[in-house]
Amino acid sequence: MLVLSGMIPVNRAGGSKALRGMMETVAKAQTAGRQIIIFPQGTRTQPGQTAPLQNGVVALARQATAPIIPVVTNSGLFWPRSPWRKYPGTLEVIIGPPLSPTMAGRALIPAITDAWTHLSQEHNLPLSPVENSVDVKSAPL
Repeated sequence: MLVLSGMIPVNRAGGSKALRGMMETVAKAQTAGRQIIIFPQGTRTQPGQTAPLQNGVVALARQATAPIIPVVTNSGLFWPRSPWRKYPGTLEVIIGPPLSPTMAGRALIPAITDAWTHLSQEHNLPLSPVENSVDVKSAPL
């Protein structure tokens, strides 16, 4: 369904060939005036938990030549990795100031991480893993 809606899939096992194909698809999307949204950790994480950023984000940022806008959310508090469990709550989406796409490659990943940390601290979003399980006996149905 996501591909039908115009999302660009990521072939995690495809290596550099998959990255080249994704870069071509991103170039076409950008030429068509579409926004490019990348989740550089490559997977959903628990609130406050981090995963290493994937180096492909640097290549995609270089190609796109558009500002990189860091965004943090608290969605993991209400929408954990389990695809079926969803909980009520107020979703916060915090948008930070743009980072330059011309930033040196080795500086880009730490800059994104620093921006996320700053935004999370400034808006009281979790920086350490939180327990978000629900007691089945008291959970609303």
